[in-house]
Amino acid sequence: MEPTEPVAHEELVDRRRVLRHATMAGAALGAAAYAMRPGSAAASTGNLVYGTSNNAGSDWTTLESDAPGYTLRVENLGTGTALDVYAADAPQALNVTNGDGTAVRAVAYGSGYGVLAVGTDDAYAINGYCDGTGTAVWAEIANSGTGRAVLATIANSSNTWPSIEASTQGLGPAALAHIDNAASASPAVRGRTDGTGAGVYGESDQGRGMLCRGGAAAIRLMPSKSATHPATGLRGDLLVDSSGRLWFCRGGANWKQVV
Repeated sequence: MEPTEPVAHEELVDRRRVLRHATMAGAALGAAAYAMRPGSAAASTGNLVYGTSNNAGSDWTTLESDAPGYTLRVENLGTGTALDVYAADAPQALNVTNGDGTAVRAVAYGSGYGVLAVGTDDAYAINGYCDGTGTAVWAEIANSGTGRAVLATIANSSNTWPSIEASTQGLGPAALAHIDNAASASPAVRGRTDGTGAGVYGESDQGRGMLCRGGAAAIRLMPSKSATHPATGLRGDLLVDSSGRLWFCRGGANWKQVV
């Protein structure tokens, strides 16, 4: 397909080199992603013109193949985004379904992101949904990887929501952490805070707040660096001082030595 305006031979050669790994279908999807943006150039049905915006109006654009690899590959050889998907009013910008293969595969070889999802207002940045026996969202670090499988952070210091929330209406646990390496001495779950709150908090409406079982001991109270208990405490506090004495607080300054 020829460009809409005359282009120098050297520029055409360079353009063909840049686009040699991208199919015409890749250009079609990239243009369709911008089609609903304000200011897109209107166009009737017909041939795709790359290097500009294309507007299909209310018509659908479908791409199908029987290729054993991928149906579509979009590649950016520079520092920009390979594919930008935007929806003005739709509930989702990108809807992906699959059969037995991979619906979306994102790979980052440099210091960027394989997938960067941004949600504004009340929208979800990523919504993983599964109605079968599979996994809605799967994160994995390969054998040679040294990073985190999942990293969740909140930058807003006034945000009171948790970085990660897990809930279930089933009969299994809402969250499960498991270390498969028998040689590991790390805890399966670790809680830490720089504030005055609890490192780990457990609560149950009908059962116990915490159940502990271990081959060495059910629970261990780490000794304090102090030679005795604090001046005051909260009712129910347990503390082991630096000499190994166990103290129980009945509230305020009322401490009793248990052992």
